[in-house]
Amino acid sequence: MEMIVAVSQNGVIGDTDSNQLLWNIPEDLSTFYKLTKNNVVVMGHNTYKSLPNGKLKNRINIVLSRNSANIKAQEEEEDLFFIEFSHIWELLNHYVDKKIFIIGGSSIYRLFFPFCSVIHYTLVDLESVGNVTFPFSREYIKNKSDVSEGEWKISISGIQYKYITYRIKS
Repeated sequence: MEMIVAVSQNGVIGDTDSNQLLWNIPEDLSTFYKLTKNNVVVMGHNTYKSLPNGKLKNRINIVLSRNSANIKAQEEEEDLFFIEFSHIWELLNHYVDKKIFIIGGSSIYRLFFPFCSVIHYTLVDLESVGNVTFPFSREYIKNKSDVSEGEWKISISGIQYKYITYRIKS
């Protein structure tokens, strides 16, 4: 499994009040699409609700929820599944030929961290205001990983960012 996350300098990844992206970096969204296209994305219910157009196209979308009433209320469609964590492994076994990407939020990252071998980490050069943080510090991940860190880039939107790839040591 692989994890994808974009994190501000102060560790913020989102805000439950606005429930939308805190910055606009089109290049990062393009990279996200290229990595996840034709694969599986696993997310929490709030992350799913934050998607502006519903499910992510050209991907199998798996949405985890703790509330079985939420799951029953959702109408499943092709490439979109709402399930409880206790059923995740059974479903993922159907997709052994695809990469599985964990895409958020905070509790989902925490839950799947032990199963991930790669973290695609976009460091956003902002101090963002939000109440959702990435549950692990860069230092914590770095101590468990081989690290490949890119150079700072400036987005067409004017925001500075860089890619860091952490390959978790066995």
